[in-house]
Amino acid sequence: MSGTERRTVPRWWTPAMIVVCVVTAALMSVAVASTLRWIDWLWWAAAFLALLVVGVVWLVLAVVGLRARQWALPLVPILIVVVLAVPAADNHALRLAVWLSQSQLRDAARACDPGSAGWVGLVRIERADRSSHPRGQCELRLHGHFLNTESVVYSPDGRPRDFSSTVSEHTTRTTFHPLPGGFYLRIDEW
Repeated sequence: MSGTERRTVPRWWTPAMIVVCVVTAALMSVAVASTLRWIDWLWWAAAFLALLVVGVVWLVLAVVGLRARQWALPLVPILIVVVLAVPAADNHALRLAVWLSQSQLRDAARACDPGSAGWVGLVRIERADRSSHPRGQCELRLHGHFLNTESVVYSPDGRPRDFSSTVSEHTTRTTFHPLPGGFYLRIDEW
């Protein structure tokens, strides 16, 4: 092949790269849904493993494409991962869900009905509990997480205090992270 001749990608390359892009977006959406506690952590783990396999396929396709000077399409899966990893990191997606569901969460926290499991706006609640908290604060336990126990605590008067009575003997640390609308994310780390 002479220096002026242009290499072309095989006919199957573009459809294969589009499939990689779509599958990458679907798998990263599972990560965001797991961050929101909409699905269990096991789905996140399966998506992560599948993303590793897709990453190997992408690497092979990217090498074929880059040899033929196809620069744009191989970058799309990287952009998808970066754009969807940001909401999944550091509870950004949960912050957005709480912000969008403030009024429903506030109503649920004021009622603090122990039988109120289910969807409250965009947030999936496992149960509500006020009995063990000082100052009448309501804890809305988030649906399943792997190791840590997480709750949304409604405390419009400021950061919740003295939750020691609700901490398990297996908990190594309890932290509170501010969320919009007088809510705090309580994380009991194991």
